[in-house]
Amino acid sequence: MVVNVVYGDEIFQVKEPETVEEAVEGADVNPETVIVEMEGKVVSLEERIEGDEEIKLINVVSGG
Repeated sequence: MVVNVVYGDEIFQVKEPETVEEAVEGADVNPETVIVEMEGKVVSLEERIEGDEEIKLINVVSGG
């Protein structure tokens, strides 16, 4: 199983992740800094990955 993680203009291929969090970390991205979209829906880091997927990471921006 290979998961494509899209982050900005880059695509990372992560092999054999069991959860969304493992896929995000496999792309060397801090999971606390992004929102994760899979199949057009926002998902939690605990979401299980069942097959080949494409995950899109959206930066969380905060300010004051």
